[in-house]
Amino acid sequence: MGIVSRRKTLLRDFRAFAFGGSLLDLAIGIAIGAAFAGVVAPMVKNLILPRVADLVGAPDFDSLHATIRGNAQIEYGTFLTDPSPSCCWPWSSSCS
Repeated sequence: MGIVSRRKTLLRDFRAFAFGGSLLDLAIGIAIGAAFAGVVAPMVKNLILPRVADLVGAPDFDSLHATIRGNAQIEYGTFLTDPSPSCCWPWSSSCS
């Protein structure tokens, strides 16, 4: 099977997926996921992180990082301190 034939098969399969009932299922899943993210972010920020801060004794996690191979740093503390999404949706009230 040549590469052109594989691409045609892939395109045909994608069209069958996109124009079948699966696209509606995907859209519903994305909407449910967005709503779930809107519930989880405030829960993490207001309920879970303050408890973790009480246990660890550091209310600000910005200084936490991991170093890989001596050069690269992954600053996961910033992610823990601010669990809000990096993009703001027009209908979201949590954006500053």
